[in-house]
Amino acid sequence: MRLSSLVLAACCVSASAVAADGGLDAAFGDAGRRSFGFLESDQVHLRAFARSPQGRLWLFGDAPDDPAALFIGRMGLDGQPDGGFGPGNDGRRRTTLPSGLVPQTEALALDGAVVQADGKPIVFGGLRAVPGETGAYPAIVCRLTAAGTFDGSFDGDGCRTLRAQIADDEVCRVTDAAFGANGTLVAVGNCTAHDQPERPFVARLTADGAPDAGFGGGTGLVLAPAPLPSIAGQHYEALVVRPDQRIAVLGQFLMFSNNVLDLELGLVQFDAAGGLDAAFNGNGFRAFAFDLGADNADHARDLVLRPDGRLLALGDATLADPPMTVALLAGVLPDGTPDGAVGTGGRRVEDFDAILGTNAALASLELDERGRSLLAAREVTGQPGAITDTGTDFWIGFPRTADTEPEQQFVKLMISSDLATTGTITNAALGIAIPFATVADATTEITLPIALQNPADDDLPLPLAVHVVAQAPVSIVAMNGRRYSLDSFVATPTDRLGREYRLMAWAGGLGPGSQLVITAVENATTVWITPAVAVAGHAAGVPYAVTLQRGQTYYLWAGGGMTGLDLTGTRIVGDKPVAVLGGHTCAQVPLGVDFCDLVTEQQQPVTSWGTTFVFTPSPLLPAGEHLRVLAHEGDTRVWLDGVAVATLDAGATYDVLRNAPAVVTTSRPAAAAKLAPGCAVHGLPECYGDPNMVLLPATRQWSARQHVVVPAPLFGFATDQRITLVVPATRADQVFFDDVLLSPGLFTPIGDGSYAVATLTRAPRSYTVSAPEPVMVAVDGYAAGQGHAHAGAGAPFLEVGTLTGSADDALLRLTAGLARDRCFGQNGRVTIDHTGHVGGATPSIDAVVRAFADGGGVLVGSAVRNSQTADQRMLAYRLVTEALFCDDFEE
Repeated sequence: MRLSSLVLAACCVSASAVAADGGLDAAFGDAGRRSFGFLESDQVHLRAFARSPQGRLWLFGDAPDDPAALFIGRMGLDGQPDGGFGPGNDGRRRTTLPSGLVPQTEALALDGAVVQADGKPIVFGGLRAVPGETGAYPAIVCRLTAAGTFDGSFDGDGCRTLRAQIADDEVCRVTDAAFGANGTLVAVGNCTAHDQPERPFVARLTADGAPDAGFGGGTGLVLAPAPLPSIAGQHYEALVVRPDQRIAVLGQFLMFSNNVLDLELGLVQFDAAGGLDAAFNGNGFRAFAFDLGADNADHARDLVLRPDGRLLALGDATLADPPMTVALLAGVLPDGTPDGAVGTGGRRVEDFDAILGTNAALASLELDERGRSLLAAREVTGQPGAITDTGTDFWIGFPRTADTEPEQQFVKLMISSDLATTGTITNAALGIAIPFATVADATTEITLPIALQNPADDDLPLPLAVHVVAQAPVSIVAMNGRRYSLDSFVATPTDRLGREYRLMAWAGGLGPGSQLVITAVENATTVWITPAVAVAGHAAGVPYAVTLQRGQTYYLWAGGGMTGLDLTGTRIVGDKPVAVLGGHTCAQVPLGVDFCDLVTEQQQPVTSWGTTFVFTPSPLLPAGEHLRVLAHEGDTRVWLDGVAVATLDAGATYDVLRNAPAVVTTSRPAAAAKLAPGCAVHGLPECYGDPNMVLLPATRQWSARQHVVVPAPLFGFATDQRITLVVPATRADQVFFDDVLLSPGLFTPIGDGSYAVATLTRAPRSYTVSAPEPVMVAVDGYAAGQGHAHAGAGAPFLEVGTLTGSADDALLRLTAGLARDRCFGQNGRVTIDHTGHVGGATPSIDAVVRAFADGGGVLVGSAVRNSQTADQRMLAYRLVTEALFCDDFEE
């Protein structure tokens, strides 16, 4: 090839003089970025980012507080809002879903978007439940006009719903879509139901949104069978359509190997009619076992088709030592044979220079015009999802106990703060107005009137919550009950309350029974309750509504006596945030074993649930403790130390008594709790110990700094109290207790060695635990015939910028041969932080959605949240690429 004089002149420039790609393009938007906010909602989350052949960039989002709306932003390739788009000609539009898609209220859960050749966007995802509604929620594919309104020429109203028809209560989502021949659209998705395993599907629609009669035996939809008998579960995530109309799908597959279940990446290929393609690896399926993480869980993310017919798949996995997330690349030749150019067995692992924490995730994979791979990931520093239990505003209700004499009852709050502060505790209906003051690193105990507990009636709103307002952030441990029957819990600040809960409670004991307590923090709050059992005239599984005013509590008790009725699994959904307690008025654990005790915990919204927990039974209880795992979705698999133990329906539990620690993992977000058994189980003198309950925070909720409250003994009992610390094993030598470094010899490895546990004895007061990585803390105390337990209260570090962590966008570019592209950023990697763009003194929380090449640049869409105000924006930016001459000599 003849080189031009320009190229010849440049060949001798030193490498240090060549600028690397990856910097923000100042010609795009405002110094490289452009974001959209909306007056209708400050919680719009970017879900899809796409580019049209006409040179427009489309951003699509949904919002939890405006569930029937689709939010759209449109801009030109220069990053400026499209002045010809939207009712205000400002590049923004909010449009509502067509009515009548389902008999229930429409609510959108968006997953992605593509744009037709004529500029019409297609968005896809599913419909989701709103308060008080039950039934099936199908997947949807919708086409918009170029003006951003729903296109009536597509299935009549702009949207086609898709269902697997596996159950009347199924919930379905389309996870990816791509265009086929003659204007057809191919979509893959999954359906779940209360008592059914997840079922993936492949659908093909005609250009007008009708089912394609030439696919799936005339139905237009194929319910994908498990390709191998060893597959216990499957989920489809991404697809590509080959030029001959065969469909390649990337999924994750729960597979048996030596009686152990592993989650593996897999590729399935269908022929043009929707049958498994036998020409692809002989059976239409190819699995890739990376087996890197402690739980051997490989998650599918994205799939691309190379011009020569090879497939390249993207997944991710979380490693235990060192703790980080890595990218998984899997490649096959057109016939399904592993692509050796990717790596041994067609596999390659890319560690992103170890910058991706355990809460990170890969987002997308794209190829540019030169065959280079562009990977987009969410880089997580610290713990953005950590529980922060400190705040300046709390609404606290109290559970009912078994009846007893007033002099044996008590209600109290234990308030801790990093700074000396003041505040008030009020309940206007009962005439309560109690001032308080705290001293730094100490506990202030406030005794409250016993009228706040033991209401005479349930199923009625009652004004029995207290409002705590402090001038500086505090954490609060609440304790109430009576002599021989008490428990404690950490109160959740008002700004951290949620609107959807699944109750963790207990069955069997004395008093009114299994218990639910709901507290409203705003006036005119409507709460829909779907009880797990028939109770108070309300049928099991049928939602009913109650309306609460600010400060009112709603009590619900199931059974009473020793009926064994359990409210666990009850679903609570409010149109505004609410506080929820769950437990039992006087639980016997197990049923029929002496003695009973109040068990209660403040519940966490399902949005904060996780998939990994660490169970550590109290060393004070020789028989161990009762582990309970609660599923929110059907087909939730449960593992203990990597061994499969259960598959749960929605609202169901796995229960076991254990006296050894365990790492608990679930295939879907779940809740976990430990309950101390009745004292008779342990056989200790004076019937030492009694039931209590503490919710185990998922590892993603752990905090690197926590307030730890050891309560003073009650009723003159000498109470044994212990503080249990669970830390990543690699950080056992860096844990501080009240700023004093703990000896690593105090910690004992548990499970597979990923975590270590220590037990401390300390006098009653408030302490602080801190570490460079998030940890779990629990406190329990026992005496003759009584016991209590609560978790640590997650607290921020005092320095600005280290509240809970941050999340940034991370991009990686590989050459066509999958080597690091040294011309992009630092050895192929670029990290982008949007804190300055959204404003605020603390790091922004960013979540990249997709990145794709744009000639000489890279366009990226990201969902961005201001960590101070919690405002969310849809953001796009452009990176400069194609530094001169660098790539000409890269290989």
